[in-house]
This record gives sequence, structure tokens and C-alpha cells, in this order.
Amino acid sequence: MRRNQLLTILLVCLLTVPTVALADTSGSPDLSATVQNGTLAAGGETQLTVVLQNSGEVTESSNPQFNAEVTTAKGVKATLQSDDAPVTVKSGTQSAGSIPNGGLAQVPFTVTVDQDAEPGTYTLPVKVRYTYTSEVDQVGQSQSAPTYDYDTETETETLNVRVTIEDRARFQVVNASTDAPVGDRGPVSVAIENVGSEPARNANVAIESSNGDFTFSGTPSASSYVGRWEPGEVRNVTVEGTFAEGAAVRNYALGATVSYENTNGAATQSDRLNFGVTPTAEQSFEVENVQSSLRVGSEGALEGELVNTGETTARNVVVSFDPENGNVNPLETEYAVGNLAPGERANFSFDTEVTDSADAGPRLFSLDVRYRNAAGERREGESLDVSAAVEPARKKFLLQGVNASFEPGENGELLVELTNNDDETVRDVSAKLFVDAPITSSNSEAFVSELGPGETTTLKFGAGVAGDALAGKTYPVSMDFRYETPDGDARISETYQVPVQVTEPEDDGGFLDAYGLIVGGGLLLMVVGGVVLYFRRE
Repeated sequence: MRRNQLLTILLVCLLTVPTVALADTSGSPDLSATVQNGTLAAGGETQLTVVLQNSGEVTESSNPQFNAEVTTAKGVKATLQSDDAPVTVKSGTQSAGSIPNGGLAQVPFTVTVDQDAEPGTYTLPVKVRYTYTSEVDQVGQSQSAPTYDYDTETETETLNVRVTIEDRARFQVVNASTDAPVGDRGPVSVAIENVGSEPARNANVAIESSNGDFTFSGTPSASSYVGRWEPGEVRNVTVEGTFAEGAAVRNYALGATVSYENTNGAATQSDRLNFGVTPTAEQSFEVENVQSSLRVGSEGALEGELVNTGETTARNVVVSFDPENGNVNPLETEYAVGNLAPGERANFSFDTEVTDSADAGPRLFSLDVRYRNAAGERREGESLDVSAAVEPARKKFLLQGVNASFEPGENGELLVELTNNDDETVRDVSAKLFVDAPITSSNSEAFVSELGPGETTTLKFGAGVAGDALAGKTYPVSMDFRYETPDGDARISETYQVPVQVTEPEDDGGFLDAYGLIVGGGLLLMVVGGVVLYFRRE
């Protein structure tokens, strides 16, 4: 009885105690690291690609379907470290995903090498972290399929890669500038230094723009041959660039690439050297201090100052004045002001004739400017509007009669004061007097050799008044002048009038004198008659 109970108890224990499972499949990933393009240059920035390769190991495999499960590295993350190497890793931790057994993953990192890095081979640590399934065990059997237990672990390890910093020519942009203004072309100068430890032979520098507002004669790139380039040597490369009209005044990104032969004769190309240049503002001018002496019917001047408001020197500057107005006629339509540096100004003046048909008042004229740029090419500036006044016509001469009164039947000198009412000297002035009855003239011409602005002289003419002229009445006489301007042009003035007044005769007792003469004569006749009669009687 006791023996049967013991067997029963043992059977129940065996049925109720869980079964201890043996591992069906176990193993682990095995990662290694190498680098692509592992040759670096001091002072350069490059993308260093770390290649992670998985050579996993299966330690037990009673169920081969789980071999891949236990050898795959999952959620791999890699961090590149510089350790003591003269490099700086600019990229942080990178994700590589899952790497199966026999697979690999390429993980890129951006690194820069110190300028003064010593050539040689350096070790860079790569810290990797991942998870994997270490074991897969069957723990039961259901009606449809067996059940398994997965044992997951996290692994962190450090791998090493080796890079080489080699001796070679390296290049750095020292300075870059341009004088080209917006809407024009000009030189782009780039100073580049070979900061490496080896010379470059047969070097050629290509400069490229990726912006359509800045080109090299319509193309995106230009190149210049440099030749042999020693370490520490700075070479200046100059190409001609063009900025489009309306381009913004800002920094434009450019890149330079140096192609050369290294000391072994192998063709080599530098990394892209980034730099920028800023155009000057578009060439511009302004007109200031405008003065006008234009007047209807006379010659005057339009004057002012032309100012270079741009940032570059304009050479051989010419101002043009060609109004589309038949009543305003410049004697010369162009005025050369020469070279104008930024901010510099120069005077211009246009002697201009305004016809009698012109209207007085404010006028808006346009001045055109042309010049040559730094390359000696002719350029046209914008038209500049200039406001100027055209004054009303004024008489060339002023006349004032100073001895212009005559009695009926009287002859004498007609004196007229002549004043130059203009602002320029006139020469060889010939005056001509025109009279109508009852005014007469015995000398109708007068001459003045020169008469300055505002100057007055007296003209003398022989004149008289007929005896039947009505006393108290005023009669006009006409006068015009032939003269020469300072430019030697012969002119005829308008006709002027001077009033001549006929005055009453002065009362000087003439009637009494005649009466006395008659009475005296009568008395004398009577005396003579008496004497004759006396002697006859004797």
C-alpha cells in the first residue's frame, strides 16, 4: 500500500512540474569595421564612409530556421570618434538599421582634418550598439504549432578603423573680390594659397557659379592655367564675370576647383573651395546745382554738375543734351567731363539758343550720359531729367530820348540814350533812324564800337520838325540796330520807337517889335518927307 501511494505521488509530480527546455538555437552577430576613401588631406573636409560587416556565429542549431535570428544585429547605431587623431568628426551618432549575417552597411560621417596635421596613419574608434537574439527555445506545443522563447540582449562594443593623412598639395581661398557692377562685367580676382606640403604641377583653376544672375560671359564656369604651384605660394587667379541687370547686391556663392598633377605625375583634383563675391551697385549718376539763363528769343546756357553716385570709376564720361524741341537749340549737344571717381562731380554747360517762337515757363529736359567701364567698353547710363526755366523775352536795348523836343520849323540834334539790356557785350552797333513827316532827318545813322551789359551811351542824330507841324503833338521815330554777339554772329534787333515832341514857340515880343518897326519907319518917312519939302521951298 505504501509503495503504491509513493508511485502515485511521483507520477503526479512529474505531470505537474514544468519541463526544463534545452536551447534549440543560439549564436551572436560579429561586427567588424573598415573605411572607404580612408586617405585624407590636412585642412580638408570630407565624407568618411565606415563599412560595418557582420560575420555572425551560430553556436548551437537544432532548429536551423532560427540561425538568421540569432546572428542578425538589429537597430545598429554607430558613433565615430577622433580619439587622438588630428581630425574632427562633425557628424553625430548614425543609424545603420539591421545587419544580417554576411551583410554590411555603409555609414557616412563628415570629418575635417586639422590644418597642421602630420602625415601618417591614425586609428579612429567606432562605437557600435545593437540588439540581437542570443537564443531561441521551444517551450511548448499547442495544437496548431510549437511555442518558442526568445532571449534578447544588447551589445555595445568599440571597433577601430584606420585612416591615412598623406602629403599632398592642398588649397585654401585667401581672398576674393570683384569690381563688376550690377548689369555689367568686370574682373573677379581670387587669391588661393597652396597650404599643403607638396607642389602641384600643371595646375588649372576652374571657377564655377550656380546662380544665373552671375555668369562668365554667359557660361557658368571659367578657368585659368596656373602651372607649377609651390607649397606656401599664393596665386592670384582673375577671370571676367558678368552680373545680370537687376541682380541683387549681395554675396554670390562661387566654387573653385584645382586640377593638377601630384609629385608622382598622377592627375589629382582638389576639393571644392567655396567663396563668395559681391557686385558693386549699378553705375549711376545724378545732376545737381542746375542753373539756367535760357530766355525766349536769345542765347543762354543750361549748366549744372554731374555726380558719379556709383561705386566704380566711370571713364571718359560725356553728357549729351539733345532736346526734342525745335525752339530750343543747343549750339553743341555734347559736353565731355572726363573721368569721374565714385562721389566725384564735374561741371557741364550747354550754350543754347531759344527761338522767338518758344514759350516761357518751366521746362523738363533730359540729359543722357555715356561712359566707358573698367574694361574700356562703352556703356550708356540712364537718362537724367533736369528741370529748368525759360524766361520771357526781353528787349536787347533800352532807349530814352534826352533831347527830343523841337518847335515847328526847328532843326537840331536828336539825342537818344542807348542801354545794353542784355547780359553779354555787343560790338559794332550800327543804329539806323527812320522818320516820317513832319519829322525830318539830316543824319540818320550812329555807331558804337562796343557796349557792355548794362552800359549806356548817347546816340546823336540830325533831326528837325517841319514848320507846319502841330505844336503840342508827339510824333514817333523808329530805330533798329545791327550788331555782333561775342561769338561773332551778326544780328538785327527788333524795331524800337522814340517819341519826338513838337513844342509851342517861345513868346519873345516879336509882334511889338514889328509894330515899332512900322511906326518908326513911318516917322522916318515923315521926317524925310518934311526935309525934302523944306529944301524945295527954299
